[in-house]
Amino acid sequence: MSAAADLGERLALCEAGQADRALRDDAIAGASENAVRLWNVCPSADALTDYDKQHLSTYNWLLNAEFEGASEREMARAIFRIDVDEHPAWALNVVRTHLDRAHWVRDNEISYLDW
Repeated sequence: MSAAADLGERLALCEAGQADRALRDDAIAGASENAVRLWNVCPSADALTDYDKQHLSTYNWLLNAEFEGASEREMARAIFRIDVDEHPAWALNVVRTHLDRAHWVRDNEISYLDW
């Protein structure tokens, strides 16, 4: 399978919400220097999760971008490196779920000391 076909298949799985963690975390073959992470929707819970701990910097970028007035499309491109024109539904879903989680972490006063 070519890298382009493989990428298309992986993106389709992500858009359908069927990608497992290994697929989401896998880098695109042949792009090791500029690897693009295949993001999926952000999980939610009533407590701080390992996923949250691993993505606090992403949450911070999102909250700062929102404060500066960035659009969801701009966040998808700049923070998640998703081609919004090619995959608009997937891109916006990734941004919205991660931004919602960033708000939850911020609003529930989760601090670095809680780990």
